[in-house]
Amino acid sequence: MEFQAWKRNALVIFENSFVYPFVHSGNQYKCFVCAKQFLDPNALKEHTTKEHNIKDLQKELNNRIRDKNLKIDITDLQCRVCLERLPNFEALIVHLKGHGKNVHLELKDNLIPFKLAGDTFECQVCGESFLKLRLLIIHMSKHFNNFNCEVCGSVFISLNLLKRHQQTHVSGNFPCDKCDKVFSNSAKRTLHMRGVHLKQLPRRCPICPERFNSNYQRTKHLRIVHNQTSGLYKCETCGREYDLKYHLLIHIRSVHLQERNQECSICNSRFFSKYCLSRHMVIHTGEKNFKCNVCGKAYARRKNLREHHRVHEMAQNCSVCGQNCEGQASLVAHMNSAHGVL
Repeated sequence: MEFQAWKRNALVIFENSFVYPFVHSGNQYKCFVCAKQFLDPNALKEHTTKEHNIKDLQKELNNRIRDKNLKIDITDLQCRVCLERLPNFEALIVHLKGHGKNVHLELKDNLIPFKLAGDTFECQVCGESFLKLRLLIIHMSKHFNNFNCEVCGSVFISLNLLKRHQQTHVSGNFPCDKCDKVFSNSAKRTLHMRGVHLKQLPRRCPICPERFNSNYQRTKHLRIVHNQTSGLYKCETCGREYDLKYHLLIHIRSVHLQERNQECSICNSRFFSKYCLSRHMVIHTGEKNFKCNVCGKAYARRKNLREHHRVHEMAQNCSVCGQNCEGQASLVAHMNSAHGVL
């Protein structure tokens, strides 16, 4: 009954306002009813108004048995009854109730509000801004906990995000088909493929195809190449800039406010995040998961392995014939092929 109640609530809102449901896929907006795709959310809104009615929306809602929520466009918060504009989604619901409409504020959490206008996308709950809608959708999992991971308890806004996360818990052998590395889950293998073999840096410029290894490099590129300062967030204490407000807040909390809410159960040292705590724990567990593919030496941290790799990259002389080899791996290959030394 509760599952149907939020759907009825949604239909009353759609029928009496200019709020629309939508589906987001890649960089396109899909019609909730017929799945027609649009690059412009305004074109989608016009299409929905002209091509579909409330019965179409009701039929599609009934077909979506597993759905626990809907993404809705609240860019135009206007009442269809009296054409009054409202400041926020909650105010719209209260206003419709004043018209005698059977709408309930307590069921609003199944409707996830987005404003699809402007160069950035702002969270309608906490005000944080994002350059891409996809990033905002992931962020909204903090506020709308509809799908829970049974393994670690993480919560997600959609079933697709939960399924993607669950891949990180699937253990087994996932070999790379380009090299001899084997990974414990498919997500790690995908990251390896993109970073090592496809040379695909993780962060992309929202304006051009350029990719970067860090947010700092991307922010610098946006400022110098595209002359873009709007949307960049600057720390007033040290001057560092971030392209996401969320990253600026993390910087302020960890560096300037010195927040340390995660405590080690063994030595009582305190850390800013669970990630920082997990990195510290290798001191106590002795785990060394980063192994050199040249000599087999293992390290607890990737940074230490990278420093170790420099030893192998330095020029090496063959002790038999004196030939200069570029690094330890090259020397081993030379010794094997030229002198038969394995």
